[in-house]
Amino acid sequence: MAGEAAYRNARWQDAVAYFRRAGDPGDSRPELLFYMAVAYYESGDRASAATVLRRSLPNLKRSEFVDSYTKKILGTAGSR
Repeated sequence: MAGEAAYRNARWQDAVAYFRRAGDPGDSRPELLFYMAVAYYESGDRASAATVLRRSLPNLKRSEFVDSYTKKILGTAGSR
């Protein structure tokens, strides 16, 4: 929960630290994986952001916001 709260407050470095401490949320938590990907991206860890985002996409409800970050992180809006 702390990682998600930090994400919502754009405290990217804190969010990354909390997500790392909490461990892998598993693929059944696509929203949390997306939050992690955005936090990694915004804190400058592009490789981790791409890895985590790819895991979230198959189960993530898509939106313009999700697609905008997908394009930033992966260079494509991905398929719907």
